[in-house]
Amino acid sequence: MGAPGSLSAGSPLRVRWTSRNAGQGVKISLRKASQPLTSAMLTKNDGSASLRIPANAASGNDYTISIESASIAGCSGVSDTAFNVRGR
Repeated sequence: MGAPGSLSAGSPLRVRWTSRNAGQGVKISLRKASQPLTSAMLTKNDGSASLRIPANAASGNDYTISIESASIAGCSGVSDTAFNVRGR
């Protein structure tokens, strides 16, 4: 799972991942400084989903995406690198 580079608060974000051995559903969340910024979104484990950077997100270069299996404990991953969000 890669990182998008730089995004603006309020903008959409397309998340892509390799969907092997994680069960049928995954939970995706946006994190800042390793802390969850959004509630986990439950979606089908098909390798692609869309979410939106919150409009009130603070500027920072320490944002990541976390994906974890909804059914298999310990099956999770975090984006390879952090990315930048420009706050409003």
